[in-house]
Amino acid sequence: MDNIDNWSYLSNDECTAKSRITDNCDDTNLCEYCHESSKIIAKNVQIFQQNHLVNISIAICENRGHCLEVYWFGQWKALFDCLFDQSQSRNIEGVYEVDSFIDRLRLFLLANVLYMMNERASDEPEFTNFPETQNAALLWRENTAVGFYTYHTKGTIFGAKTVHEQWHVNNLDTIFVAKQYRQKGGAMDMLRHFIKTFNGERVAISLPATTAMIKVCETLVESCKDIVNIKSLLFYCQAPGFDDQLINVYLNMKLNRKRKHIEQEETEPKTIYKKPYIIMLKSM
Repeated sequence: MDNIDNWSYLSNDECTAKSRITDNCDDTNLCEYCHESSKIIAKNVQIFQQNHLVNISIAICENRGHCLEVYWFGQWKALFDCLFDQSQSRNIEGVYEVDSFIDRLRLFLLANVLYMMNERASDEPEFTNFPETQNAALLWRENTAVGFYTYHTKGTIFGAKTVHEQWHVNNLDTIFVAKQYRQKGGAMDMLRHFIKTFNGERVAISLPATTAMIKVCETLVESCKDIVNIKSLLFYCQAPGFDDQLINVYLNMKLNRKRKHIEQEETEPKTIYKKPYIIMLKSM
């Protein structure tokens, strides 16, 4: 991945951001997300919550607040250009752990900018500003980070940070794939990567889970051949993941299918069986 490990290339000066937008843009532009003519304004957004309280400058359309460009290491770039890793001589494809400064920036752009500002529907959940210690992995397609998932390992403290508030199971917390890359196996790849990370330990998906995520889980437990005993490893869970809060994905799927079958039988109209008439013809 890109070998950049400091904050010096990011703009913290909103005045600088505004002047660059004024120099490079007209008063109004067509927003590619809302398809409306809108004034472009500068905004600073905060990255991380703990050791580094740093702002990054973005250009947004005034109408609906969609992000159009990011001030990225000395120049304004389109959002997906910032998610592209140009340092590699070969294509990056698959799922890789977030283990560098630049990848953590891309995690921020995917969660807090692309999803929260550009693609999130009003009825979809919000993502918080992840701490810089958050466990996460990025989904890559042709050198571009197009999705991510975050997770907590068993024993991770949460809530009020007491010994009684810690995860008791390895837990996938959030997952996201950019809209233009959905329906292409990305969520399945990330779920498989998450399960393999813990090498035979039980893992769980945080509830509530979306219908799409439930479908991904069920498809994986039915079709996966490269993870031994996957049907007994994957669960849904409520925090903090005690044994009695775990719901086995495979058993839950089978139970729901049986319930739907019973309900279908009960709602189908009953037909009365009638013995067919047999007409005997007398020989002439």
